[in-house]
Amino acid sequence: MERRRLVATLALLALVALAGCATVPSPGTVCSGCTEMPEQTDNVSVDDSVTHFYVDSEGDARVEARMQLSGSGVDSLRTDRGKLQALVGRIKEGYGPSAFERRNLTGRMDGDTLVVTYRVSDVGERRFDTVVVDAFYRYDGDGPETEDNYEQSFYIGTDRLVVHGPDGTRSLVDPPDGTSDGDRVTWTGDEVSPRTYVVFGSHEALARPAIALEVLSWAVGSAVPGALLLGVPLVGLASAFAVYYPRRLDDGWNPREDWVLRAQLALGGLLVAHFLFLAMLGNLGGLFTLGLLALVIWRYRPGEGIFPRVRGVAESVPGALLSPEITDERLTAVAVAIVFAALTAVVVVDYRGTVTFWVFLVTSGNILVTFPVLGLLVSKPRLSVARTALVTALAGTVWLSILAGVVDSGALGGGGLLWGLLLLSFIFLPSPLFYGTLWLTAE
Repeated sequence: MERRRLVATLALLALVALAGCATVPSPGTVCSGCTEMPEQTDNVSVDDSVTHFYVDSEGDARVEARMQLSGSGVDSLRTDRGKLQALVGRIKEGYGPSAFERRNLTGRMDGDTLVVTYRVSDVGERRFDTVVVDAFYRYDGDGPETEDNYEQSFYIGTDRLVVHGPDGTRSLVDPPDGTSDGDRVTWTGDEVSPRTYVVFGSHEALARPAIALEVLSWAVGSAVPGALLLGVPLVGLASAFAVYYPRRLDDGWNPREDWVLRAQLALGGLLVAHFLFLAMLGNLGGLFTLGLLALVIWRYRPGEGIFPRVRGVAESVPGALLSPEITDERLTAVAVAIVFAALTAVVVVDYRGTVTFWVFLVTSGNILVTFPVLGLLVSKPRLSVARTALVTALAGTVWLSILAGVVDSGALGGGGLLWGLLLLSFIFLPSPLFYGTLWLTAE
């Protein structure tokens, strides 16, 4: 028996070691196999190679890779069609994953030059009378199925990569590690940065708005659910604090008699008990949670306890929010919203991720700072405009934080541990920060 356990343990350790030594999938190559396969042909070498990407006005591309060959085997490629087609077939199979889905790949000899052509669909989008080539921008998560790590750069696969714009356009931005020259952009290194947009058009002023719209097209879908998940409870909690406590403090404040605080403590205790029940009893723990919830509802059933108070607050809020009167508070909220709309534009334009991570950290910290500041403001009933500005800014800050995180880490996410810790902080810290400041202010 002991021998079997020893063998099983050694086998498990071997599997773990093999998993740790597994190779990371290589990123896709723009022209996979275009230089490697000719080099594997008898008596043939590649002296120079270039890949031309001809983008049309609809965002599709015709690709032409030209490899200058030398060696005694070149003559047979020119004269022996079967040998040439065999080489083209190996290039079709590629040399590792391809960056794009290549359609209609063909090959021919032009003197001593092997010419490989194929087509690629949807490499760009029309935005504001420009063509935004997003095929090399990988943080939008829109890569081929063969790609596992979208944050890795594309390999070029030839000595140079030249992207040509549609007829009558010119390059409007200088991409990372590339050079712009009229209607073309050229890379001479081995890779293309995964944060690369190429924009072709006639008016340079349209480049940034076009890129911003392109970023919004993929980032909003990932940012909105997170912003709602985080924003609804936080903004709802802050709004409740801002509406209820300025009137409550006029009569003095005692934490022991605060039904809002007691309700939050009860909810927090219920959540903790739920997780404890699940840990100890498995799925059966959910029944105990429901039983505990029923007990709480019976203790504070309608007509007694906190329910009439909740109903009173709930009935007073819509009247204040839906009133047609234009107030200073409403004008302040509109002004703050405009400011955050402008900051949103700044974030989506920063598609290279220059400052997005710092925006994410600063805004995340500001979300927590909001609650102690609100604890100070509710003690001054006349500061209703400041409270409105703070709650509106909280909604904008949550949105900006999530959006900056998405633009920085990509549509497929990243930094799960950091996101998880922040989410836990946002769940458990706001109320203690608010009530701690309120208690100090009341004292």
